[in-house]
Amino acid sequence: MDRFNYWYKRVLTHDFIYKQLPKNSHEIPKMKKIILKSSFNAVTDDIKNIVFSYTILKIISNQKPKICLSKKSISSFKLQKNTPLGSKVTLRKTQKNILLNLFITIVLSRIQNFPLFKVTQQGVLNIGISQLLLFPQLTDKFEQIPQGLGLTITFDNNGIRSNNLKILLSGFQLPVS
Repeated sequence: MDRFNYWYKRVLTHDFIYKQLPKNSHEIPKMKKIILKSSFNAVTDDIKNIVFSYTILKIISNQKPKICLSKKSISSFKLQKNTPLGSKVTLRKTQKNILLNLFITIVLSRIQNFPLFKVTQQGVLNIGISQLLLFPQLTDKFEQIPQGLGLTITFDNNGIRSNNLKILLSGFQLPVS
């Protein structure tokens, strides 16, 4: 059992029971999945630029990413149907806990002057990162990473309420308002 599972089962569940008084154990919030999305602005100019977002997600998550295609063509953006736009990875179970540990202990400690994160009404937290060199896997590859590449991290719970997700994320030491 890794550190975050142990912390969740032994500390956070008891803390949530004392704070919220749930009626049954299914009302206790649980982190269901973490979604990593990466896109690059220059993909529409040259399709070969999708390789950057694909490889960065593969290095960070240790999983094979899925390439996201456009659903319809938009002439004002010079976008054709089925053109690759970015890539995404959904992390569950052990890989989710590994990335959560990496994000909280290393990446958040490297960010200077970061604001409080806001949870949506649906109980989802989205964090956008423009400095990909905060991840320790990418520090030796800083010359190959293009400047316009960004990463969005989405924390999704089991769909209870946004207030419960705030308690869960603050228990994991994430600054949530």
